[in-house]
Amino acid sequence: MKKGFIAIFIIVLVLGTILGLLSVFLTRQEINFLNKNHFSLQAYYLAESGIEDALLRIKNNPSLNNFSYSFEQGNVRVDILENIGGVLTIVSKGEFLETVQRIKVRYQIDSESISFHYGAQAGEGGIIMRNNSKIIGNVFSNGSILGGQGAEITDSVIVAGEKIDNIKIGKNAQVYSCYNSNIQEDLLYVLEESCSVGGEKELIQYIEPKDFPISEQTINKWKSQAEQGEIIQGNYNVQGIDFLGPAHIQGNLEVGGGSSLKLQGIILVSGDLTVYNNAVLELDPNYYQGLGGVIIVQGKTTIRPGAILRGSGLLGSYLMIISLNESLENAVQIDNTSDAGIFYVPYGAILLNQRVKIREATAYKIILRENAVIEYEIGLQNMFFSSGAGGSWKILSWEKID
Repeated sequence: MKKGFIAIFIIVLVLGTILGLLSVFLTRQEINFLNKNHFSLQAYYLAESGIEDALLRIKNNPSLNNFSYSFEQGNVRVDILENIGGVLTIVSKGEFLETVQRIKVRYQIDSESISFHYGAQAGEGGIIMRNNSKIIGNVFSNGSILGGQGAEITDSVIVAGEKIDNIKIGKNAQVYSCYNSNIQEDLLYVLEESCSVGGEKELIQYIEPKDFPISEQTINKWKSQAEQGEIIQGNYNVQGIDFLGPAHIQGNLEVGGGSSLKLQGIILVSGDLTVYNNAVLELDPNYYQGLGGVIIVQGKTTIRPGAILRGSGLLGSYLMIISLNESLENAVQIDNTSDAGIFYVPYGAILLNQRVKIREATAYKIILRENAVIEYEIGLQNMFFSSGAGGSWKILSWEKID
């Protein structure tokens, strides 16, 4: 009897011990699970704080680099990845007691997409090409294109109104009427008088005029952004190295010979813009990265010999001069400049004087003097322009990553 009782007691004791140990094990597992969730949550909060810190810093410093900081039991590391087309990718890693969480955010500066499909695009004022002038790229004109000796357009041409006269065209031509021109490939025409054609000829009925690529609404938006920046009463003269923007200059802007002005936002000039010999007018890479920037000029624009107009130095970044002047002789005049940007003159004329080389010209009227060149770049088909330091940012995506 006693032996049976002892056996039962031992069994109960063993079972109790096993259940006790199991309970302790399960309790520890639950504690570990809760701790792990707690640590994971803390790590996530740290990663999130890194993202929010980065977003705040970028607004004040678009060229922000990677950074990190530590707490008693955790740390945060934030990586700012390459800015492509105005989009930053930010990865934040939060670590709490060896538990790691990561968050990735795509952040984009507010920008306008502008596409330039032609090396030159003219309104009803058309294009005048003096001796040995050249446009490397395609051309569209609502008015006539008139050439001097050796005038050449290397690619295709479309003329919606009137005629082309005395132009060598490297590819196809679609024109209202054609005089004294050499078309290397095919010719589509409404009236054809005296052109030599290397390919086929085809009679057509009509050619639709084309609007310019930047709307008045977009220009007004950019003007407003400049007016929200620094207001400069009177003229502004640059000597040496200077930084400016966004700003509204209520007078003339002059960049002195050999000087450099770096844009940090849109500049609106109520008067004239003059960039003197060997001066540099460019976008500050810290603010524009791979985006384009704009100067809007209400007076006349003059670019003297040797002056350089350029973007930030990164692929896809260009400086565009928008002239709202209505002069049909020289709203914009560029003299002997080997490195210039994009010029947009919707109401007036752009005059290119001798051995000028620019990226693209859009104007009511375009005049190329002897040996002037417009050399189109393929990258202009898909460009993004921002207001630089005056621009706003928006979050495109926010996700947790492994």
